[in-house]
Amino acid sequence: MDNDFDSDIERGDQLYESGQYEEAMAVYQQLLENNPLNYEIWYKQGLALESLERYDESLHAFKQATEIQSDYFLAWNKRASILLELESYEEALAVCNEALSISPEDSEIWRRHGSALYELKRYEEALSSCNHAIDINPNNDKAWTNRGSVLNDLGRHEEALTSYDRAIEIESNSYVAWNNRGSILNNLGCHEEALTSYDRAIEIEPNSYTAWINRGTALDGLDRHEEALKSYDSAIEIHPENAIAWINRGISLRNLERYEEAFQADDRAIKIEPTNAKAWNCRSADLHNLGRHEEALESYDRVIEINSEDVYPWINRGFSLRSLERYEEALKSYDRAIEIEPENASTWIKRGLVLDNLDRYEEALKSYDRAIEFDPENARAWINRGISLSNLERHEEALQADEQAVKIEPDNAEAWRNLGFGLHDLGRYEEALQVNDRALEIDPDNADTWIYRGVHLIALDRHKEALDAYIRAVKIEPENAKTWNIYSKCLDGLGHHEKALESLDRAIEINSKNAHTWRNFGAHLWTDRSAILNKLERYEEALQADSRAVEIEPENAAAWRNLSFSLRNLERYQEALYACDRAIEIEPNNIHAWKSRNFILTKLKRHKEAYKAVAQVRQLYRDSKNASGKEVGFRAWAKAIPWKLFVSVSSGVNAAIILLESLTFALTLADVADGQQIFRMTIFFAPALSGVIGVYFVRKQNSSILKNVDNLLAFIFCLGTSRFLILYILSLAENLWFSISNYSAMLNSLSLSLPIMLISTLIAANRYKR
Repeated sequence: MDNDFDSDIERGDQLYESGQYEEAMAVYQQLLENNPLNYEIWYKQGLALESLERYDESLHAFKQATEIQSDYFLAWNKRASILLELESYEEALAVCNEALSISPEDSEIWRRHGSALYELKRYEEALSSCNHAIDINPNNDKAWTNRGSVLNDLGRHEEALTSYDRAIEIESNSYVAWNNRGSILNNLGCHEEALTSYDRAIEIEPNSYTAWINRGTALDGLDRHEEALKSYDSAIEIHPENAIAWINRGISLRNLERYEEAFQADDRAIKIEPTNAKAWNCRSADLHNLGRHEEALESYDRVIEINSEDVYPWINRGFSLRSLERYEEALKSYDRAIEIEPENASTWIKRGLVLDNLDRYEEALKSYDRAIEFDPENARAWINRGISLSNLERHEEALQADEQAVKIEPDNAEAWRNLGFGLHDLGRYEEALQVNDRALEIDPDNADTWIYRGVHLIALDRHKEALDAYIRAVKIEPENAKTWNIYSKCLDGLGHHEKALESLDRAIEINSKNAHTWRNFGAHLWTDRSAILNKLERYEEALQADSRAVEIEPENAAAWRNLSFSLRNLERYQEALYACDRAIEIEPNNIHAWKSRNFILTKLKRHKEAYKAVAQVRQLYRDSKNASGKEVGFRAWAKAIPWKLFVSVSSGVNAAIILLESLTFALTLADVADGQQIFRMTIFFAPALSGVIGVYFVRKQNSSILKNVDNLLAFIFCLGTSRFLILYILSLAENLWFSISNYSAMLNSLSLSLPIMLISTLIAANRYKR
């Protein structure tokens, strides 16, 4: 009987050794029916079941063995191994502790003890267990491998690498050591070395889809995206239902700008794992790249549903909303991201960009300052800080921010380009050009930098060179509508209107291919087209262009204003007035629209309404905080003075107010030429007031005490008849002195108008007597 028992055990062992696990298991099962308390047969049964990957049954067999023989170390060791395989880490740890109480000097059980602690994220304890295993057996390659994994998660990457190297030294065919070594090198940016490690791992286990996926990530890190794609395809061939392989395949395709295929790969990953947040995140990026921003937004919302505490979907959601120009919503997304991760400099920067889009520059500045607080060496934060300061016209501070960005990243072409524009804002055009050329040395194929070069050259009146710069920009980005648009503006500025129109038509052709850019930029292009056509006196075509702009973007004030201008040129004043009023309805503070309204109403002989438009223009200039804007505005305003006077000539007081305020504006800007022009107009339209204005003009030029128009007006209205005449005589004397001081043109004007002035003064005096 004992002989049969021994013979059956031997037969079962032989079957097991030859890999016939089912047959071996059947033999052990038969033996257990007759010997249910034989712990060794339960152990052998467990080994056979483990080999068949029937882990739950295997665990039961090993447990039976330990229950029968409580100090049976081999069974405890195997129980720990199976529990680790089944990811029952707490139970595995308890079993390891039991095994260690039986055999405290066993290297393998200490290794498993470390593995359980590692999976429970108790890394320091895990490291201690690995070290103990190695102390007992310095040639335990698996212990060295595990030690590498623990050190890696503790952020001690160089030590981890040393541990993997030691494991490989002991066992050169250790797949896990080679694979893990590659992952550390990849994370350290050593992609070539990582690739070598992954290739070695694949040699050892060619059917490891994990190694193929990892190999793909290393190739992506080397920008060898086509090869990376092949690696992911190999992984998918081995394991078609692996979501990570599909996600990474999408990443490579996205890097190759094959967005539709990337979208399909990410969609496949989602079908495999519907709650995989990374897959949804990548899908959103694909949709964004395809210009399908609304769908991208829905995908980001799905990511947030899966994990609302993940900061990145909130950041990406903000990016999509910003692309859709839904800035207030984007701001809320970034604020939520900051709640989750308040010290993320990148999020503060993105928040600042949205605030810039909302023209809330002071708040944007605070966001950039927060980013710098968390990451003082972040060049992007300094660059954007400079832009916000520039928008606030704090140009000296903006320049300092740009200089700091260049200091942090001396090879950052954008930082140099922005520094150039900071210098440009300060009127230091030669320096701006030199700095911009430094940016071109770093990145000679950047179209924006060539465009900026053109801007600096135009400021230096070097128009031919500027044109060459714009041509270079167009050659670099021949499919960029904005580049063609800027090139068109340069040609237009140089008087090459026909060529400018051709360039603009190219911009419109390119822009019309993309629905999103068409919505955001199309109206602007058609408005520019109208402006050129008006210069060419092709008014009907200009009108068609403006109508197209309004059709694309019906809430665009500039488009309606330009439509009004084209209708004016065709003398269709009633329609022009409607278009002008639409512009004002959309943008009530649009100075150009109010000026246009004044002109149209004058043509329609609706003078009272026209004067109200004049008053509104004057108020808008007065409220302006932008000095350079005032100067530009005033030049347009000076052109408008003749028709303002025609409107108000029936009222001497109104004429006086308009003329004196206009004169104050001119002199505030130290613009003598415009002041003289106003004075000449005064002589013609309101001679009774010309003497007073002459005094004011002289004194203003010589820093007299008459500082503002209100004081002057009060002075005029306080004068009696005789005083007015005296003032007139004094004004002649002052004008004579003024003309002697190299202002002969003014004296000539006065002498020509003297009879008119005298008669007008007597009439005015008589009027005041009554």
